[in-house]
Amino acid sequence: MIDVTLPLIDLHRHLDGSIRLETILELGKKHGIPLPASDIEGLRPHVQITDPRPGVMAFIEKFKYMIGVLADYDACRRVAYENVEDASLEGIDYIELRFSPLFMAEPHSLSPEGVVEAVLEGVNQGQNEFGIKVNIIGIISRTYGIGCLTMITTWASNADINQGTERTAKGSFNNARRFNSRLVRKTGKSLTIFPAALQFRECWIAIQSWYLN
Repeated sequence: MIDVTLPLIDLHRHLDGSIRLETILELGKKHGIPLPASDIEGLRPHVQITDPRPGVMAFIEKFKYMIGVLADYDACRRVAYENVEDASLEGIDYIELRFSPLFMAEPHSLSPEGVVEAVLEGVNQGQNEFGIKVNIIGIISRTYGIGCLTMITTWASNADINQGTERTAKGSFNNARRFNSRLVRKTGKSLTIFPAALQFRECWIAIQSWYLN
C-alpha cells in the first residue's frame, strides 16, 4: 500500500532513455532524420520494451532512435526539460536523472561539453517551473575508454547543479578507477559504482579500488 503523504522519489531514471514518443517524431521531422514509423503506435515497439528481451544489449538497442534525434543542443535541452516536466506530472517530488554525454553526443558529432550544458539548462528550467527537486548523474562508461573519465569528471566539477558521477565497474580498469576516484573527491561530487554484471566479490574489490586507493 502506498502512503500518499510521503514524498515520491525516483532514484534511477535514464534521461536519454525517457524521451517522449511525440518528441522523437517531432525532432525527426524537424531535422529530416529517418524513423521506422511516422506515428506513435508504429514507433512504440522500436523504442520501448514491449516483450521479454534476451539481454541488456537488446534493451540498449532501444535507445537508437531516442539519441538519434538529438541533432543539436536545443534538442538535448528540450528532452532534459521534458524529463523534469514528466516527473512532475507523475507526482514525483525528487528524481535523479542519469545520462551519458558521450552517448548523447555521438550520433550527430555534438560536443559532449555542449550536451552537458544543454542538459543542465533544461533541468534547471524544469526545476524552476515545476518545483521538483532534481539531481543529475553523469555516466562514465567503459565503452568510451579511459580518456572519458577525466573529461566527465571535469564537466561535473564545473556544473552549477548538484551532480554525481556514475562509473560502470566492469572490466579491468583498476588504474582508471583509482585515478577517477581522486578526481571525483576533488570536485566534492558524489560517486556511484554500478556493478553491472559483476559478482559480489568482484563488486566489493571494485568498491575498495575506488575508495581506498
